Amino acid sequence: MAERKKETVTAPGWCGRDAGKVFVITEMSAYHADKWGWRMFLCLKGSTGYVSPDDDAIARLGMVGVAIRTINAFLA
Repeated sequence: MAERKKETVTAPGWCGRDAGKVFVITEMSAYHADKWGWRMFLCLKGSTGYVSPDDDAIARLGMVGVAIRTINAFLA
């Protein structure tokens, strides 16, 4: 199994109380990403939220637009 990619990031001074904090960001496995995504959609199902799309803008967003439409389908 390949080693997950890691990156260390230091929050810049304008980040308020997080300024100077160091975060280690680790790549998520495909299995865990898929599991997280399904749990997110199950949590959203039945809620009354809605991401208000501008149809022209959604068409230009590519995969982000697909994600917005998918989220709205689950929220409906």
